[in-house]
Amino acid sequence: MNEKSTKPDFIGIGLEKTGTTWLYSILSQHHDVWTPPVKELRYWSMDTMLIPKAGVISRWRKSHWNYLNRKQYAKKVLRPSCIMKDLRQTFWNIRYLFFPYTDRNYQSLFSAGAGMTCGDITPSYFIIGDDKIKRLKRLNPNLKVILLLRNPVDRTWSKAKMNLCGNRYRSIEEVSENELN
Repeated sequence: MNEKSTKPDFIGIGLEKTGTTWLYSILSQHHDVWTPPVKELRYWSMDTMLIPKAGVISRWRKSHWNYLNRKQYAKKVLRPSCIMKDLRQTFWNIRYLFFPYTDRNYQSLFSAGAGMTCGDITPSYFIIGDDKIKRLKRLNPNLKVILLLRNPVDRTWSKAKMNLCGNRYRSIEEVSENELN
């Protein structure tokens, strides 16, 4: 696990429903770009003082740490053939789930992409404070920020449809007028 540590070359930020999942999907398919197997690392937007003290079980229960239950991740990484085939991925999983959240360990999450353009796409970085921005700048003074924006009305409508329909597997026509009020 003593792989060469790299730094993220870019971070992708934006409010919810601005296209960050689309950007992650597109960049993940590019042969010269490496993105983590988890779209949102959330390192810079978490209270990093609490995470190292939290036990594995409490990390696992948090929605952020519960990524192993997501079908897309399970299909991509957790098949026995993938684990045996790519030990780097297994080491990445171990670092991500069990190592304390420090700047050094954050950097180590990008070692699998050494020699490639690496990035972290986490929408919640949109609202991080000045202290974390300064730490990010120290980590990589040449860091690029990709900011995704969307028409506010379209974004709000997309969010409303997701909340009213997406979580219940129904069309917008099935949403009652009472639910819209």
